Amino acid sequence: MSKYHHVKGEDMFVQEIQEYNSEEAQKLPMLDWNEFVEGGYLLEINRRVLHPVGLSMVVIFDNNNPIGVSITDQRKDNEGILLKLTEENISSICEKHKRYTDELLAKELDRLNNVSVTYEEYVQYVQALYVDR
Repeated sequence: MSKYHHVKGEDMFVQEIQEYNSEEAQKLPMLDWNEFVEGGYLLEINRRVLHPVGLSMVVIFDNNNPIGVSITDQRKDNEGILLKLTEENISSICEKHKRYTDELLAKELDRLNNVSVTYEEYVQYVQALYVDR
């Protein structure tokens, strides 16, 4: 039986992992792959998480219909993967980045307003996760 993980919690410090079987997972709200790409999520996951270690997530389309997802592996390449900006793609990349960043900032502000921690506590939490390693 396949298991899918979904993280849920009351605030950023308390999280509970729930496991779902495939039937239960199908009842969860799902994001369409087109929206995933156009919303900038694919760009940001690649740019921030996968590209720096030589991986890249690719959504495969056939006549504008998503038919699969794959991860390319270039970890053995010394250069890794760099985002290539060209005259043809820079406008699209900037629009996707803006859509993602606008949503991220709105969500972060909403989260900060709805959690029971101060901004200073949040900064300390983030520093402990990412900076003080």
